[in-house]
Amino acid sequence: MKNNKLEIKKLNSFYGSSHILKNISFSLEENKVLSIVGKNGMGKTTLLNSLMGIVEKIEGTIFFQNKLISKLETQSLLNLGIAYVPDHRGIFKNLTVNENLELLNKKKSNWDKSRVLDYFPQLKNKLNNYGDQISGGEQQMLSIGRALLSNPSLLVVDEPSEGLSPMYTRIIWDLFEEIKNEGTSLIIVDREINALKKFSDYFLFLDKGEMLGIVKTSEIDKNKNLLEKVTKV
Repeated sequence: MKNNKLEIKKLNSFYGSSHILKNISFSLEENKVLSIVGKNGMGKTTLLNSLMGIVEKIEGTIFFQNKLISKLETQSLLNLGIAYVPDHRGIFKNLTVNENLELLNKKKSNWDKSRVLDYFPQLKNKLNNYGDQISGGEQQMLSIGRALLSNPSLLVVDEPSEGLSPMYTRIIWDLFEEIKNEGTSLIIVDREINALKKFSDYFLFLDKGEMLGIVKTSEIDKNKNLLEKVTKV
């Protein structure tokens, strides 16, 4: 399996009797970023949820650092170094911002609460606010900050720019580029293709639960027809 961080082979995912993902296979090398693009309802979130142990019925295999993880639960994956920022953000709205951060704050690690707050100073004045008392952009920062506090070697993020202002999205894109440069691998689902091109190494095209292809970012302009197929409404 070479030096792959992640390897997925013939993944099929189901919700009840509905066959959502069909024979998805790809690998991700160490310290690389994979962006997944496709129209709404084409299986992007299901792919991430399948990786994170949230979809109950899957077939195929998923390896992380040469370890079979197909049947592991989300908490076990977190302990292995995989962190997930879901599209619903996944923060505890009945806890304060500070309490949300303290749940995963560790000493002597690359990411701690102090570093998260330095990167997201907007949260410093909201530490005593509950999760439902901060803006959507601040909730996204909190969600990403919580994920980083687990010091993952693979960060999986679903729709980080959804509903955010350009100011907030710029902060998040800059952060992803920084953590990639520090050695963290990422898998990102988002529709901001031009922003993703700045730091992604590969793009995976998904349509109706099937993988149409995976190309290097440097070659994406040569695949305009494919890109248009999975993005044009």
